[in-house]
Amino acid sequence: MGTPVRIVNYETDEYYDCPFYIKGGLYGSGILGDYIYCVSAGARECLYNDVPNNHIFKINRNSLTMEIISDDIGYIARDLEVSPNGKIYITSNGEIKMTDPNIYLRRQPVDI
Repeated sequence: MGTPVRIVNYETDEYYDCPFYIKGGLYGSGILGDYIYCVSAGARECLYNDVPNNHIFKINRNSLTMEIISDDIGYIARDLEVSPNGKIYITSNGEIKMTDPNIYLRRQPVDI
């Protein structure tokens, strides 16, 4: 199944249990607009083979849906931030990398 996800609205103190699970460890997140962007790593170590091992996903805060938006990024990320113009930055072992949409970002969503 994976790790359950709960989204908290700090303005209203309401929380929402999401109908999906994270497969792997959560290593960072950033918010832009209606989306929470996250990086997950270690899906294989958790025995999940139906998602990329180390991947980026986004959660729609209104519909509580999740979409994997990257293929395997090839390394374990330590943190993730989203710039105001929508670029995703990932820190790995002290090095900051910006995702290259031509390499990592998916063209098609993945069912999980």
